[in-house]
Amino acid sequence: MGALARNVGATLGAIAVLVVVLGNAVTVGEMMPENARILFDPGTSEYISPPCLESGLVMPDQAGRLIPMRVNGLRGRGAKPNTRCRDVDGFVGAEISLIRSQLERIGFPKHTSRWDEHGDWRW
Repeated sequence: MGALARNVGATLGAIAVLVVVLGNAVTVGEMMPENARILFDPGTSEYISPPCLESGLVMPDQAGRLIPMRVNGLRGRGAKPNTRCRDVDGFVGAEISLIRSQLERIGFPKHTSRWDEHGDWRW
């Protein structure tokens, strides 16, 4: 019985190490919250993030048409993300490990988000 216990212990230890290694290797991106502030162009039905506007990713003629909104205000408008802004990750936050993500879900301190609790951008 002693050898069986050692084998079971070694197997469980190896599984635990594997879970920790894979959990740290796999990352998940922070998605833009529903209350995030965005800028909507009714002429193109595109939306853009304020950081992308500040970075100059919007054409000057488009900037004058932008309407400040929240993501949840886009429903039913057929809105789509601005491709240049999407391509530079203008709508996602930091990537964190899968383990960190799960620890935050059970109450561990959260990482600093790109958005505050009101949906304002921290850039």
